[in-house]
Amino acid sequence: MPNPPHEGMNIDIHTLAIIMGITILMQAIVLYVQMRIDKTFKGPGWWTIGSVLGVMAFAFNYLRDASGLRQFATISNNILFLATFTCYYIGILRFFGKKETHYLVLGLSFLFSFIIFHFTYFNDSLLARRVTVSIAIVALSLLSTHALIQYRIPALRRSTNFLAFVFLINALFFMIRTLVTIISPSTENPFTATLTQSAMYLVALITSNLW
Repeated sequence: MPNPPHEGMNIDIHTLAIIMGITILMQAIVLYVQMRIDKTFKGPGWWTIGSVLGVMAFAFNYLRDASGLRQFATISNNILFLATFTCYYIGILRFFGKKETHYLVLGLSFLFSFIIFHFTYFNDSLLARRVTVSIAIVALSLLSTHALIQYRIPALRRSTNFLAFVFLINALFFMIRTLVTIISPSTENPFTATLTQSAMYLVALITSNLW
């Protein structure tokens, strides 16, 4: 007989969430120190804020199993993740001396936040939230990739090309995650160590370190 789904997968999602939170916290501290030492560029400030929001996102992610906090923690977790990538994008633009298009950033933020809120309080759907967050991260990752390529300067060509590649791979992964969620929907607990769930945390860990 075939093995039961996910048998043998010993990865604990809670543990991965804690590792990610600690990793991003360390990154936030490093970014803050760099920002204080060199104030030439404005980008690191936004990256620091993004990293702090990422730590908060993983903290709320851990609280999604807490009794009485599930809905609040779920919304906070998802919106903070999107805010993290939004700050990274804005930081990239500011690093190159550019400014974000306000109606684009605010419009996307409002749209995705509204959808997440709706599919948490009014029509609870893990699948809808998962697809929404994945699409949002794809959009923000592609915007970051585009900004890195469009505004790169000769002295930093290799660095910007590398980071553009990192964001592009991140976007491709979440595209795949979106398709997998739509084609093969699952109603399992978000902390179940499925292949895609485990891969998401591992990709996030790798991407954040490369970034």
